[in-house]
Amino acid sequence: MGRIEQVLDVLGLACTAAINSAGITVPGQGYQGFPTGPELTTILSQNQYAVSFFPLPGGRRLPPRGKDRITQTVLIPPTVTSSVAMVLMPDGLATQITFSGTPGLYNFYVIFSHPTRGVQSAGYQSLGYDTLVTIASQLASALRGYPDPSVVVYESGPTVIIYGLTNVHCNIGTIGTMTQFQSRFEQRIQVSVWTPSAYQNTGVPLVDTPVSLRASVVDAIINNVGTDMDMWYALPDTSSVRLRLFALPTPKDESQSDYNVYEAHMIFLAEYVLQSVISGTQVGVIDETTSIDSLSPIVTVGG
Repeated sequence: MGRIEQVLDVLGLACTAAINSAGITVPGQGYQGFPTGPELTTILSQNQYAVSFFPLPGGRRLPPRGKDRITQTVLIPPTVTSSVAMVLMPDGLATQITFSGTPGLYNFYVIFSHPTRGVQSAGYQSLGYDTLVTIASQLASALRGYPDPSVVVYESGPTVIIYGLTNVHCNIGTIGTMTQFQSRFEQRIQVSVWTPSAYQNTGVPLVDTPVSLRASVVDAIINNVGTDMDMWYALPDTSSVRLRLFALPTPKDESQSDYNVYEAHMIFLAEYVLQSVISGTQVGVIDETTSIDSLSPIVTVGG
């Protein structure tokens, strides 16, 4: 889910990239939350700088955007496959379903046309100890549950051999994940720049004194992060966060009792979603009959 910790990570990476792109060579540190006094003392005494990222209270829930309610489904490919073929046997034409690969916990569905019952299906949910041979045997037993003298079903190793059924195909339902939208939020995030001097040399001749290190770092961030032309950033869960500069930097130049620190604070608005990821079993069989006006019934079978 697009939690605030991930949002802070993305914002921190964006600010670091902006500072590096500005050519600032002075070493710096980034923090989630405010750095403590000892941390600042160590950084500032070495003529370095720090940038901190801190979520402010007062976030709010936003109405969803149009694309938010789209559910993303990721299916895990099965490790076992089935192949269906029509084979001319000594005693007539037969349909063979042959399984191969490595068995797993899947739902096996055989969909077929029965001579008296129409479109039907038979299924089996495999277990941890199943082999390709036992899967074929269980499906053969399920198919024999449709008694008819013209239908003969038996198994041979990992193969199911069928007489008397037509339009046979086999679906293998796997376990996948579904990502569902829960809520969209907006959160204020304070980005603070901490430097040891308001007029320190930046280490870059083109932006050297009188432009301070603090101003150079701040300018790099506000000119490149959350601009009108670049607001959307990808989160690890494939959703996006919208970062927008909300309050321009406010400099503070008070001297502290044990060290001098020069600060600048700016506010970004982060808009992101919360999502839940749950497991789901692929639908094995859909059998639906639909009539449209005077047209003949339309039978839809899928998996």
